[in-house]
Amino acid sequence: FKTKWTFKYGIATHGDADHYGGFHYLAGVENICFENYLHNGLMEYQKNIKPSDFGDFIDTDPGPIYYTELLNTKQKVLDYLAHEPNWKHPTHPQHHKKYALLLKRMLDNGKIKKEIQMPTAKDKYLNGYEKDKDLNIKILGPITEQINGKQALRKMGNKAKTKNGHSIVLKINYKDISIFMGGDLNSRAEKFLMKTHTGNSLRFGASNAKEDFLQSARPIFQADIAKACHHGSADFTSLFLKCINTAATVISSGDEEAYSHPNPATLGAVGVNSRGDRPLIFSTELARSHREDERETVAELRDIDLALETETDPQKRLALIDLKQEKIEKLKERNVTVYGSINVRTDGERCIIAQKLEKGGKGRRWDIHKLEKNEDGNFEYVK
Repeated sequence: FKTKWTFKYGIATHGDADHYGGFHYLAGVENICFENYLHNGLMEYQKNIKPSDFGDFIDTDPGPIYYTELLNTKQKVLDYLAHEPNWKHPTHPQHHKKYALLLKRMLDNGKIKKEIQMPTAKDKYLNGYEKDKDLNIKILGPITEQINGKQALRKMGNKAKTKNGHSIVLKINYKDISIFMGGDLNSRAEKFLMKTHTGNSLRFGASNAKEDFLQSARPIFQADIAKACHHGSADFTSLFLKCINTAATVISSGDEEAYSHPNPATLGAVGVNSRGDRPLIFSTELARSHREDERETVAELRDIDLALETETDPQKRLALIDLKQEKIEKLKERNVTVYGSINVRTDGERCIIAQKLEKGGKGRRWDIHKLEKNEDGNFEYVK
């Protein structure tokens, strides 16, 4: 018997596999469901089906291009999926739209009990987690605009930058602790969010203009802990980091990605633009380790082969063959010991951030860092 869990929300910040892939597993777990599923409303079409990768659009030349076909309800997603040429490749199944396959599986398996929704900054707070609650969740992005009477998302560059730039961006406030979740924001999106939320220009003429801007922006964006945008990509603005002004940043990256994440420039900029004298930077990738080599296992295999050459007893030969197979399987294992998981825990008044030690000793298995309020009322690392 398994406890049946129905979560209020399942959230995919946008339609990139590293931000929704875990739902493929959950879609096959019998005892897990979601009342509502949240995404950024952009779904890709196969070539020549619609006017653009994201469906219908309006070109406000010389202004931006706006995508108006936002799949912000379950019925719209069902209609999109029902017309299979939208997402199925006519000859090569490996080129089907992967995010569409996920949503089809989720819906076919009854994992989304109520609605598929597209939260936007205009909603202000996630339903059920409003401002007056101990746990409130503020929606900072994506930001929609009214174009010719239609709700729309502006083009942020190429397809990938547009998807990333319109990530669901949340600021989670639990009592006195705040956590910023930035999805895969890029520099263009960060500037758009700062300008739209503050109503101010990012061009600072007067000597004190930048400080005045930060004073207006930090009540909106500042957080005690931040999950770094886009896995520590170099496509960021230092001004946005100053607005978040965090005491601790967690960078999630790895899994043999084809990018330099976290980027060295990002690590430096996060440190320079964060709060206090000793801001914390945690990286899932930098915290991992791997075995230096496999010489020990290779030597053991060599000894087994030598033993097999001289062993005549059938039972002992079978045992040696089984042992050899075990050693071969060990060589096939991923040569990374995954200690990189970063754990964040808070009671709303204090916070700890921990990563597992590679080799425990003297009763210690975790490297734990504490955040507490200082005399000015700001959270900072407690040595």
